[in-house]
Formats: sequence, structure tokens, C-alpha cells
Amino acid sequence: MSKVFDFEKLATMAVERELRNNASLVKDYDIGISVFKTEHVPDPTKRTVTVWFEVRTKFPDFWDIKPVIIVYHSHNIYLNDICDRTREFFQDTVKSLNRRYMKQFIPKQI
Repeated sequence: MSKVFDFEKLATMAVERELRNNASLVKDYDIGISVFKTEHVPDPTKRTVTVWFEVRTKFPDFWDIKPVIIVYHSHNIYLNDICDRTREFFQDTVKSLNRRYMKQFIPKQI
């Protein structure tokens, strides 16, 4: 059980670090990022850790939450895979934020 806990902690730290590194994509917004506790599904055929992250802004009013699902085998951790998946999800969130901004603050063309 100790190795599982270590994996969850390491996976959470990897996700959090990648989110902080990519926060520069939205430096023009007052953004808040939170990382939620992980879930562990102890299944003998697959071991899964889910790390949730939340992105919120006050102006424009925006909130998004995404899961980063990590499947691992025999306690092997692939930090590059975790970071790549986190980066993709965060970029998707940034696209949603930009769409929200465009809809709220850019006047529609007639």
C-alpha cells in the first residue's frame, strides 16, 4: 500500500507542476488553479489514479474542472505521459476560456 500512496503523491505532484508551468498561457487573466485529492481504484487488472484540477477566473466568469486519469502497471510511472496529458487538458481549458472571453466581451459583427 505504501507504493500505491507514493505513486498517487508523485502523480499529483507531476500534474501540479505541469499546471504551474503552463499557467503562463493565461497570464492575462486572474486565474486560480486547484488540484483535488486523488482517487485510487485498486483493481488487480489495472491500477488507476485520477487527479482532478480546477481552473477558475473572476473576469471573465469562468470555471472548469478536468480529470487526469493515469493507468499504471506494476508501479511504473511515466512522468512524460502524465505531463503530456495534463498539458493537453490544460490547453483545452485555455481554449474554452478564450471562447468564453470572445463571447462575453467582443461585440458580435452584424
